[in-house]
Amino acid sequence: MLLLLILLSGVSTPSSNAPRPVKSFAVYVLSRGSGVPSKAREALRKVRALVEKDQKRGIGVTIETTRIGIEGETRMCIDYKKAADGTRAYDRVRAIVKGIDLVNLVAEPCSKNEKPEEKS
Repeated sequence: MLLLLILLSGVSTPSSNAPRPVKSFAVYVLSRGSGVPSKAREALRKVRALVEKDQKRGIGVTIETTRIGIEGETRMCIDYKKAADGTRAYDRVRAIVKGIDLVNLVAEPCSKNEKPEEKS
């Protein structure tokens, strides 16, 4: 009955499948004891190129790269000023890293002082 009333009134309900806005995210490239694989390094290079292209277009974004291991493991964190730009870039980066072994994409703040966005 409630669903029928909502549909008739034209009010939309938020979808649990709707993409959440992403302002910052990190790409982790890892290893299994023999260094970071070449495909993972190439994916990280492509992500950097994508973000640098955004910077050249005047989009507010910063890149922070940190080596996290002795075999070249790296965390590249990208922080967009606007969530709309960050969400667009996150989706593009997800396509770049999809299916590449030892590459993880995580929506998280770049700074440890920042709190992750609250989920409602």
